[in-house]
Amino acid sequence: MFNDLMPVIGNMDTDPMFPDDRDYADDNFTLYQTHGHLVHTEVSLNQLREVASAKGVDVVTSGHTHVLGAEEIDGRLFINPGSIALPKGQYAYLGGTYAILTVEPTQFIVQFYTRDMQPVDGLRFTFKR
Repeated sequence: MFNDLMPVIGNMDTDPMFPDDRDYADDNFTLYQTHGHLVHTEVSLNQLREVASAKGVDVVTSGHTHVLGAEEIDGRLFINPGSIALPKGQYAYLGGTYAILTVEPTQFIVQFYTRDMQPVDGLRFTFKR
């Protein structure tokens, strides 16, 4: 079940098997994944934007703030899935969230889900590629 998961280490994790970040690429898109604490996403996305720009990726995922979000910045899609265990921000009342990214030839679709695997109404976003 977990063979296709790509975890990265967070600021509260102790497993040395998890890397600080990961790059993913296939024929459809490129992705950079990091927890976010090493680029201080709790302050701003500036350092993360610089890394994404240097790597030239299409999509960036991070989660350090535990505040869900999906937005296009500098032509790149930035996704924070929120948190299953300790959600923060205006959607904390949902009790935990995660996101699924669907990659299509002309668009990216980000759908947020509750921890009981139900899509959240109003939290589905489409971004042109």
